[in-house]
Amino acid sequence: MAKRRTTQSLFSSQSSNITFYTGCVVILLFGVYIGYADADLYNIDISCPDGWQKALNNCYLFNQDDQLTWDQARTECSLRNADLMVIRTREEMDWLNIQTEYYKTDGWWVGLHYRNIWDWVQYGGDDNLIQWRNEPDNFDNQDCCAINEFGKFSDEFCRSKLGFICNFPISRGSFCPTTNNWLMTDSACYYISPLLNNSLHLNWTQAKQFCANLMPANRSRLMAFASQDDVGTLQSLLSTYNQGVLLPWWTGLNDQATEGKYVWTDGTEANGSSIQWDVAPSTDHSQRQNCGVMYQGGSIDDVTCNKRAHYACEMSAFQGYLNLGCGSWIRGGQSCYLLGKGKLLTWNDARDACARGNAHLLKVDGSDEKAWLESQTFGSYGFWTGLIKADNSYGWSWADKSVPTSELVKWSVEPNNNGGKENCVEIHRDGLYNDLDCSARAGYICEYALTFGQQCLPGWFQCEQSCHYISPANYSLTVTWYEAKQHCLDLVSGQGPDGESFTAGRLAINDKTEQTCVNTQLATLPEGSPGYWTDLSDLAVRGIWQYSSATDNPPNINLITWVHEPNNVNGNESCAVIYEGGNYNDVNCFQKFYYICERTATTVSSSQAGLRPSWLVLVAWLLGISYQVANRSL
Repeated sequence: MAKRRTTQSLFSSQSSNITFYTGCVVILLFGVYIGYADADLYNIDISCPDGWQKALNNCYLFNQDDQLTWDQARTECSLRNADLMVIRTREEMDWLNIQTEYYKTDGWWVGLHYRNIWDWVQYGGDDNLIQWRNEPDNFDNQDCCAINEFGKFSDEFCRSKLGFICNFPISRGSFCPTTNNWLMTDSACYYISPLLNNSLHLNWTQAKQFCANLMPANRSRLMAFASQDDVGTLQSLLSTYNQGVLLPWWTGLNDQATEGKYVWTDGTEANGSSIQWDVAPSTDHSQRQNCGVMYQGGSIDDVTCNKRAHYACEMSAFQGYLNLGCGSWIRGGQSCYLLGKGKLLTWNDARDACARGNAHLLKVDGSDEKAWLESQTFGSYGFWTGLIKADNSYGWSWADKSVPTSELVKWSVEPNNNGGKENCVEIHRDGLYNDLDCSARAGYICEYALTFGQQCLPGWFQCEQSCHYISPANYSLTVTWYEAKQHCLDLVSGQGPDGESFTAGRLAINDKTEQTCVNTQLATLPEGSPGYWTDLSDLAVRGIWQYSSATDNPPNINLITWVHEPNNVNGNESCAVIYEGGNYNDVNCFQKFYYICERTATTVSSSQAGLRPSWLVLVAWLLGISYQVANRSL
């Protein structure tokens, strides 16, 4: 099992909800809240959906439980907004070989099939990586490809029933800053400390804290590497600097906890085969050589942790999977959608595919939904909707028998009932509808509505889809900015279904309606209060005011009313309060004020029991991918 752990440390990301903030004299803790693990509620997960594995900026699902034909397997992958696995790089093939060692199976379907030539179902597959097992023999039209537990490929009858491997790429984010000290590779952002300023040379602990505080929302840390490829990347980056650089760069490598057991700053065990030691590491604990530095050539040396050196920080260049209550489907408003872009299906088959995902074919109920659909990226072909002409009648209706609104269904020169049997309807990327023979093949759009639970807790007031709490006007109950976050969490602890804990945070105003609602409540309070903490701060990047949660950023500056502020008096005003009139002021984060908490007005559970089993907290109306309403914090 040691090999298994190494693989997980190579490609899995461990999360933490604690970030370090360094002041001039003391080290202070503050939480950039990402998730509330005990309740399995809303979270930002930089890996993959439940049951999937993250590797090489892709998510993979190994399914042995469902034995399906090749076509059925591809449809099942499409229901997860994925496709059968395509192998693009040698590194991916090597990773796959390690994974398959731990399963006993007759094989898995992958995304390779024969259409006059062996062809991958997605762009970018590399035929040179296929390791055939005395195959392909093309016996009696064996046109679909499977892989066994030894990583060998074989051609099989497409009607055979096997397990399957799905995958989808993690979308590229925009996390890499554009300042001079940041460099970007295909998968990571690196911050290289300035070389010419001796005052910026740090010991290992200082470097670790600097990196953790550099981009806390993105989990920046001292550089780490898990393979020879990573070492090569870092060596290439560092080689661009003047060869006369004398000091090395701190890495996150250390054996401070246990002599000889090297780990990274997050506790992950280092892959010894990827470390090129300059000199064999010391085993004499008395020498206190417990921290690792890297030289320009890529070699590593263990030195005392109090030495001063350059340092390199890193963070992911990829935006991870964002749990919005829809699993791997797309969240839009209060519904979840799947754009079936894999195998083209007849209308009946598309309806049945959606039903297997506890969903139905698309039904457009409002102008916001119509506008959102038209903003999505469709293929060049059409996508089945739930609009049909029932019983060959002249009237169109949705699959639930309701009549469509003419303003929401935009026909071009259609419907024309070409051939006299076009009784089903597809939608195209321009938003135009077309009537089509139901036996024709097209993509499809599945949809299901999220279900909702209770509203605001007693003592909270509701603004649209958010609940807010204003602390009592009692000076003995004032708290610091950091304490306010914990007080908000304490207020909702154990208040969820079956005693689960909701999550909540400091106020983050995201739209005009919420601003008006909160200001109206503040106007009813006694005059002369010292102010109320919000979630706004410039702790991450001095002078850049933002919220703790990625779902709220960037803030809408039109909703933040500064009056001759922020002025950063004494150079330590990094957190923001709001007053009765809605004006903001920057203050010291350790001063004590009242506070305003915020959470969503409803809990949400997915109706897709097979795909999302847990309760999730709805992140306001639309959560960043919604129709036209801004993001909201929990």
